[in-house]
Amino acid sequence: MIEYDAVIPAGGRGSRLGGVDKPSLVVRGVSLADRAVASVAGARRVVLVGHRVTSSSDSRVSLAEETPRWSGPVAALAAGLTAIESSSPFTIVLAADLPSASPAVERLLGLAGDATAHGSHAEGVVAVAGGGIRQPLLAVYRSDRLRAAVAAVVESAARRDGRGASMRAVLERMPLLEAVMPEEWCRDLDTPDDAAHFGVTLPAHATPDGSTDDG
Repeated sequence: MIEYDAVIPAGGRGSRLGGVDKPSLVVRGVSLADRAVASVAGARRVVLVGHRVTSSSDSRVSLAEETPRWSGPVAALAAGLTAIESSSPFTIVLAADLPSASPAVERLLGLAGDATAHGSHAEGVVAVAGGGIRQPLLAVYRSDRLRAAVAAVVESAARRDGRGASMRAVLERMPLLEAVMPEEWCRDLDTPDDAAHFGVTLPAHATPDGSTDDG
């Protein structure tokens, strides 16, 4: 098994779910944040970015936040990587809103280990959902190359804090292997239909237009 750290971006607005705190939503008795942490149980260090609540008492788990808040996945990655002082050879990036991603993480780690053993020059393995869509927040990367790619994208972005920077631009800087995954493993919890699919009851104050009803 390869040695790895994990960065879990978990700071989205949840606007299509009425502005709820998505990582706190409960799927089959476990919050999305804690499900993501459990999916990377073999990680040396785990950084949960943009979310301030976890039931985990594991000393491997720390919290970080991109600045400014809600700056997007590249800024979240930059914050998460900064929080890891000395990286393992690989870093798993796992979005917190993927309830069924645990087997995908296991497969990605196995493929990365096989690629390394066979001397591959690839710098990571990225999950691919139906239709050939890459999932950059469900992937394992060589840590040094991921750090370099994120830094280069942040440096070249219009805003030097990484806000609004493109994950596609990060991936374009890295030769990656692709791993086709079952659609369910890559399905995020992003809309009321997704919530229903995963059996999630949304808070009563959530409204479908992205606002919240405080009445």
